[in-house]
Parts: sequence; structure tokens; C-alpha cells
Amino acid sequence: MAAIPNLGGTCTIGSITTGAGSITYASSTAIPPGGCTITVDVTSAVAGSYLNTIPANVLQTDGGNNRLPAVADLVVEAPIPPTVIKAFVPNVINPGGLSRLTITLGNSNAYPLALTGDLIDSLPALVTVAPVANVGGTCTLGSVTAAAGTGTIIYANGAVIPPGGCTIQVDVTAGVSGGPYTNTIGAGALQTDAGANTGPAEADLFVNPPQPPSVSKSISPSLIPKNGTAILTISLGNGNASPLTLTSQFNDTLPANLVVATPNGLAGNCTLGSVTAAEGSGVVSYAAGAVIPPGGCTIAVRVTSGTAGTYTNTIPAGALQTGAGANAVGTSASLQVVEWPTNTDLSLIKTIDPGTGSAGDLHTVTLKWRNTNAATPTRQMYQCSVSDPLPVGAFDPITVIEGTTPSGYTFNRNNNNVSYTRNDTTTPCETTEQTAIFTLRLKSDVITGSTYVNTATATAKTLPSNDPNVGNAGTLTRNASDDVTVGAAAVTGKSLEATSENFTDPGDSSRNANPPVAIGEVLYFRLAFTLPVGLTKNVILSDLLPAGLRHIGTPTLDRTSILTTSAGNPGGINSGTPGIPVNVSLSGTGGEITLALGDVANTAPGAQYILTLQAIVANVATNLAGVPLANQGRIYYDNAAGNQQIQTVGPVTVHVVTPGLHVAKNANPLTGAGGDTITYTLTVDNQSGADRAPAFEVVITDPLSADHELPVINCPGSGCQAGASGAALTAFFIGTTLTATVDRLDPGESVTFTYTTRLKASVTYGKSVVNTAVLTGTSLPGPNGNAAPGTPGTETGERTGEGGTNDIRSSSSSTVTINNPNSLIKTVIGLKSFYPIGDTTTYRLTLPVPVGTTTHFILTDTIPADLAYNSGSLAVTLPAGASAGQAPLADTNGSFFSLAGQNLTLDFGTLTVPTGGNITVDFSVTVQNVSATQDGRTFTNSATLTFDNPAGGTIVIGPATNNQVRVGEPNLELSKAITAGAVGADAGNTVSWQVILRNTGNTTAYRVDWRDVLPDGLNRLRNPVVVPNGGNVFLNGTTTVIGSGDALISSTMNVNDTLALPLFQIDPGASLTITWDSTVMDT
Repeated sequence: MAAIPNLGGTCTIGSITTGAGSITYASSTAIPPGGCTITVDVTSAVAGSYLNTIPANVLQTDGGNNRLPAVADLVVEAPIPPTVIKAFVPNVINPGGLSRLTITLGNSNAYPLALTGDLIDSLPALVTVAPVANVGGTCTLGSVTAAAGTGTIIYANGAVIPPGGCTIQVDVTAGVSGGPYTNTIGAGALQTDAGANTGPAEADLFVNPPQPPSVSKSISPSLIPKNGTAILTISLGNGNASPLTLTSQFNDTLPANLVVATPNGLAGNCTLGSVTAAEGSGVVSYAAGAVIPPGGCTIAVRVTSGTAGTYTNTIPAGALQTGAGANAVGTSASLQVVEWPTNTDLSLIKTIDPGTGSAGDLHTVTLKWRNTNAATPTRQMYQCSVSDPLPVGAFDPITVIEGTTPSGYTFNRNNNNVSYTRNDTTTPCETTEQTAIFTLRLKSDVITGSTYVNTATATAKTLPSNDPNVGNAGTLTRNASDDVTVGAAAVTGKSLEATSENFTDPGDSSRNANPPVAIGEVLYFRLAFTLPVGLTKNVILSDLLPAGLRHIGTPTLDRTSILTTSAGNPGGINSGTPGIPVNVSLSGTGGEITLALGDVANTAPGAQYILTLQAIVANVATNLAGVPLANQGRIYYDNAAGNQQIQTVGPVTVHVVTPGLHVAKNANPLTGAGGDTITYTLTVDNQSGADRAPAFEVVITDPLSADHELPVINCPGSGCQAGASGAALTAFFIGTTLTATVDRLDPGESVTFTYTTRLKASVTYGKSVVNTAVLTGTSLPGPNGNAAPGTPGTETGERTGEGGTNDIRSSSSSTVTINNPNSLIKTVIGLKSFYPIGDTTTYRLTLPVPVGTTTHFILTDTIPADLAYNSGSLAVTLPAGASAGQAPLADTNGSFFSLAGQNLTLDFGTLTVPTGGNITVDFSVTVQNVSATQDGRTFTNSATLTFDNPAGGTIVIGPATNNQVRVGEPNLELSKAITAGAVGADAGNTVSWQVILRNTGNTTAYRVDWRDVLPDGLNRLRNPVVVPNGGNVFLNGTTTVIGSGDALISSTMNVNDTLALPLFQIDPGASLTITWDSTVMDT
């Protein structure tokens, strides 16, 4: 039996003896129904296999014996000694770091093993139990000793190792880099009642060198509005197991314009007492000597900026200096500071539907708002709300019913104010449109004719409510309005009932479709004014006439119900019978004309006042063809605020039509002389077009000038017809004034007729004879149309052609220009090719002149220099019957003739020519023998005619020039030759001579004197021969041809040594050959 047998079971047994080898169940002990059990712990100190048998019939009872034996087998194994295993996790640490040492005690037996001595694990040098040993594992921890800072771990004697083994875990540390640090439990160190461990257990621990710190940073949020705040967080990292100490002050310098906020909100798990973050400054610092605990720590401060921009805050590598070194990598974080949102970023739209109504009507109010910067989320706004104070006196606040409220907003009505408030004040307001709807009704006593403006206001903040800087936040507001108008009096109809003239709009078929109207035509208008049920204050009926209409006649007023009464009671309308108008008086005649009714009380729905009146199309300058005349009806009344209101209808428009009279006068021919017949053609038409009207009482007046005589109409009396147009013309002359009339000329119609007249013989050269025909008419038929009250030509009468505003007139002029001398011809009588010095030539001036007269008729001839006028040579001839005021026309008449230098002037004075013809002027000049007069020179003679221009100034004809007179001179050339005996002649020999004389000039050489005297040594001149060639060579002044017989031989120095000819003349191009013989003298 085991030392503690643990006797148990369900059978009844007293006790057993420890260490005994049997179990006894006493006689007489009962076995209960169903049987029972006996359990007991047994043991053996010797390994082996043990068979325990209860034979058959051993269990004897009053119910019989066991018939079969009971057998059980027990195997007792030999005890297995314990094992030891150990490990460091992690097996690599930083100095001061922790590693978990696990010692595993193995027990492969099915029973616990008890230590028979202390198990001592001695740690390697420099490795100790951590300050907090954190003892753990599955062994009996109460038997474990692991004092902090020591180098041993002990599992006490007597402690057990349960079957399957157990573990002991202890945190260890090492402060010095190195390794491996080998931890060994030797063989036999674990002593148990089953023996000791047979092998050692080892584990290695490595300690890294110390790690330098790291630094990182962040800014949250990364986007804020100007003057908003963000949190700057600086994270200082320490991967070592022990704190790091700063060897110099660590500074984080903020970018320009980014500063520490007020308050700075300093936070974090670094030593905050060593942190400096002055509000408003640009530096955050951590003092030298401050520590970074294992695992690191943080410093957090609030930053802000009043300048929009992107700010990048950078800490460079090496900025964080500690005993373990400095940060190897820099870090940065960015903050974007944006502009505040503005009022225009906040959108609010308000509508009231419907926009008009009556008392008690239901209306729907819709409010829509949002932040419009959906594409620019940087301009965020917060704490949005909308307030809508209802206008007093318009809506009944009790009738307000909430309709649609945007998600996240709360609806509220407080008396007359409806509001929507955003529940979340810390997040940005929506950039999507928020729509709120509520309904309400107009008050039962709302004042008619009034417009009530309802203005809602949206507000927002530029910072959320949880921003520490929210006190500096801006407030955004945006208003939106809509109005509702309560039904009022109105002009419900205006019409043109009739016009006075049928020719403009026959049958008034277009009277309300912009009909044509003539100047002086009378228009009949009807206006209907509808008043609502109730009291309409201070009512004034009005008709706004355009500038082209004038009120005339007596207007009338009618009403449709006796339930409508007017405080003003014009014309006694209140006592009148509906449908029977009363006469009333209006204020004004032009522009706006009015009828005051005062306050109007009405209980009849749809009741009306009917006003009829007349207006005339005024004869004023602004009423031109096509001008629209728009006539509007108006009603004035006061609203509840006492402000005058106005309602307008129309306009009813007419357009002015006027005659487009036009006259064209043409002359044929356009030029003429006295006695010529001129034919004038007059065409009178009324222009066609949509804005044209017939012309009535058409009159053409055409007074001829005094230059005309004997006018004749081609269709006298009423014989002139317009042909297909149908208009009839009557025309006649009284003296030289033409008068023609047409009764009516419709648009597109025309009349053409002609007449002739003769120009008087006394017409003045160059005169422009202008004749103007004037055409006039009227706008209405008869004396003044059918209804126009005023005198023709006045503002309220028909339009005439008298001028000014009465512009139904046209005029046309034709001009006939009287012929005048227009040419001057200068010739040479008996023209020769060349004129020698001293020769005379005669000039002729020819001036064709038409019938007529002129003054200061002056002919000027500039005689070329080196030509001299020959006194008495002037001869002037005039056309038959013509006369000159400065006669006689001779160079002896100083009034007519003058010669100043080379300028010869003939002043005829007043010239009268009854019959056209030529004036001729002849005079002669002599070529002067002066040095400038050389062969081939031409003389240009210039003449000019001037006479008075009737229009002012002078008419100049010319200059007429002639350059036909040319100077010619002879040119003699002489050649002489010895034809025989020139060489080797001796005394007595003959020497023969030849002389040739030529005229190579352009005129005959006269009085040619030729002679030849032989040189000394020659004589006996003989056998002269004279032969002309190529032209005439005459004895001077004769037509006798010179010949050999005319040769004269005489003695000068020697006998017969001179040969001569009498004076002779030689034509241009002619030559004279002279030959003779002579003898060589014996001297």
C-alpha cells in the first residue's frame, strides 16, 4: 500500500495498513444491490510487471461465491532523470533592453519529481535580473528566487517538477554592448529524487550597441483657414531600453509667418517642463539635459498663421543631439493656410410660391443654402443656420407648418421667426445644396394692393466651435428675399373703338392691330379698370398718351355695378345707372391725363369702371411716317404703407402714315443761248410704302425766272392725266408762273407733264438760270377732314405743306447754264516756215460768241519778246449786229487798246451779241534784230479772254497759244581749191582755181558780195566760169540767175589779179561754183 493509500470507493471498509500487501473486506459486510467499489493507492519500489489476482470462490456471500477470478496487471517502470533547456527571447537586445529568459525543466515520468537540492542558474557576467523580474512560468513560482539586479535564479530544494515538466521565466537585462553572453546550467545541476540532468543547458544573449534617436513630426489638420489653429506634434524616438539624454538644446524653427498659437496648448509625454513654446514665437525647443524615455515621447503645440500659403516645417538630420548620437534622417510636415470664406461663398436662395395671393391663401416658402466652394474645399465654413423673420401684417405665424428640414438641421418657429440650425458645429457646412420647405397662409386682414418682402438670412462661422481660436472667427452672412403681392386694382382692358377717317383703315378693320392713322385723325379709346372686393385707397384712373396724341372732346365714365362707389364721385357716377355713362372732366390734354376717384369701396367681384375718351393725331414735328404711337392705360392706388402703386395695361398702338410727296423737275437741254427753247418736265408722285398715306389738295407752283419768255404747257387746263394711276391734273400759267393742282394722290401714284419756254436774247453769258418747283399737300381731305377741331396747320388740325412742322411739301430745281464763249483760236496769216530778221508776220485771234451779253469782255495778247507790234495793224471784226461798249475798236482808242510792254490788251467793255458768230482780231509784228533772235528760235504767242461771271468772279477762256513763227537766218560756207598746177609750177605755167559758195541756212542770203584777189606772183586771171546749183542764185533783188557773164576781172596788185561778182542773193540749200585760171609770174 502507498504511504498515503487514499482508501475510497462505495463499499463499506474500515481501514487498511500503509505498506501492507493485502486488502481485506470483512465477513458479514454487505454488498449493496448493484455492487460497490474499493479504491486504494498502491506502489512498488522495484521496477517490474505485477499480476494481481482474486481467485474464483474467494468472495463468498450468502448469495453465492464469485465463480470467475478477477485479474489486473501493474507495470512499475524505472524512474527517468529530469532534463533542462533554456532560451533568451529575444536573444538580441539593446543596452539596457529586456530579454525573457525561459528555463524549461523536463519530467518524462508520470509522476512529479522532487528537487533534492537547489537548482541555481548563474547568469553571465554583465547580465542581471531586470529591475522588474516579472517572474513567470508553470513551475512552482513560490519556489523561485530571482532578485532584481542579481546574477542568479534559484529553484528551491523540495520543489517539484510535475509530469510533463514546467518552465521558469525571468526578465533579464544587460547594459553593456557585447556577446555572446552564454548562460549555462551544467550537467547534474538539477538534482531530483529521480536523478539529475545528464547534460548541460546553454543559451546565448547578444547586446547591441546603443541606438541613436529618431525624430518625426505631423501637423493636424493639414489645412486651416487664416488665424485657425493646427496641432504640431514632434515625436522623439528612442529604440533603446534606457533613456537618452539630450546633449544640446533641440530646436524646431517654424517657417516664416507660422507661429505658436495663443494659448499654445502644450501637451505630450516628453518632459514638458523642458519644452519652450512661447506664444507668438516661431520656435519650439527641448532643453539640453532633457531625456527621451525608452520608446520615445511626443511634444505637441498649437500653431497658427494670419497669412494664406503652404508652410513646410522641416527638422534636418542631426538636429536632435543625444548621448547615443543624433537623428540620421530629417523630417518635415506641411500646413496649408487658406483664405477665410467670404459672404459670397455662402449661397442662399429664397422663393415664395405662388408670388401673388389673397387673404387666407396658402403659400410655400423654399430656402436653399450651401457653401458654393464645392470645388475649393479650403474655404470651409461652420455653424451654419438660416433665420427667416416673417413680415408683420402679411403672414399668420400660427399657420406655419414644417415641411422639409435638411438632415442634420433643427427646425424651429419662435413667434414670427422660422429658423433652421445645424446640429454639428464642429464639422464643415455642406457644399451640396440644403433645401428647407415650410408652408403658411396670408392673414385674413392683409391689405390689398401691397407687396410684402420676406428676407431670410443665412449665417456661418469661419471656424468650428471646438477650435480654441473660435473667438477670432469671422461671421458670414447672406440675405435672400422674395415677395408676395396681394391682389390689387388693375387696368383690364384698353381698346381703340374707332377712328374718324376711313381712308387710313377702311372700316376700322385693324383698329387694335397697329392701324395706320393720319395727321389730324381723331381716335376713340375705351379703358376698363377692375377693382378687387374691399377698399382701394386713393384711386386715380389714367391714360398715358404718347407725345404724338392730344386729348380732345368730352370723356365719359361708366361702372358695371351699383356696389362700386367712389369717394370722388366724378360726374355723379355714384347715383348713375350702370351702363349709362356720365360726362367727366380729365386733368391734362397731352401726356398723362387723369381722373381722380378717391377711395373706392367695392363688394362686387369683378366690378369695373369704363372710361372713354378721344385723342387726335397731333400735327407735331415728332409725328413722322412710321412713328408708333403707343397709348397706355394706368390705375394708381395706395397700398397699406401709404405708398402709391401703379398698374398698367397695353399699349394700344397705332402708327403714323403721311404722304410722301415728291416732285422732280428736269430741263432739256441743260445749256442754251439766248433764243433757245428749253423743255421742262415735272413729275409729281406720292411715294409708296406701308407708312404712306394719300395726299390731298396737291398744288404745284413753278415761277420761272426773268430769263424766260413765252412759256407753253403741253397739256393746258385739265388735259393732263396721270394715265393708269387715275389722278387728274389741272395746270396753267399766269405770266411766267406755273400753277398745277391734283385733288388726291394715293401712295404709288404719279403725274408727269411738260412745258416749254424760250431764253431771252439778253441772257448773260455763263449765268446759271435756276428754276424751282414747289409741291404741297394736306393730310386730310376737304377743308379739315371729318373731325379735326383745329385750323389746318395747327397742332390740332390737319398737316399742310406750309413749312416747319407742316412738311407735306417737296421742291425740285433745274438749272440751265447760259452758253458763253468757250474757245479762243490764234493763228498766223500767211504762215512761212522761217522768218528772217526784220520780217513781218500777222496774227489772227478768232473768238466764237453765242447770242447773249456780258460785261468786262477783255482780250489780252502777250506778244513774245523780240517781236514788235506794228502800230496801225490792228483790225477787229464783230458778228452782225453785235456791239461793244468801248468802240471804236482801233489801236488809236486808248479806252479800247493798250500796249504795256509786250502785253496787248483789248477792252471791249459790255458786249452784246444778238446773233451768234465770230469776233476776229488781226495785227502784225516784226522780228527784231537783237542778239537773242537766232536761227531756229520759235516765238510762243499767248492770248487770254476774260469776262464777268454772273455768279461772281471772272470767267477765263484760254490761254490760246501759237508757236508757229520761227526765226530763220542764212549761213554761207566757202571752199577754195587749186585744181591744176599746184605742184612744180614754173613761171609762165597755168594754175587753175575753184571756189564753191553754199547757203546752208534756212533763209535767203541777200546782198552777197564775193571777190578774189590772187596772191602776189600770180596774174593774168582768165576763163572765169560761174555755175549755180541746188536752188536759186539771183542777182540781188532780181530773179535773174547769175552766170559767167557777170564775172568781173580787174587789177589790184598785178595785172588782172582780181575776180569779182556783182551783189547777188542765194536761196537756202543753193550753191555757186566759180572756176578760173591764172599764170605764174616771172619775177
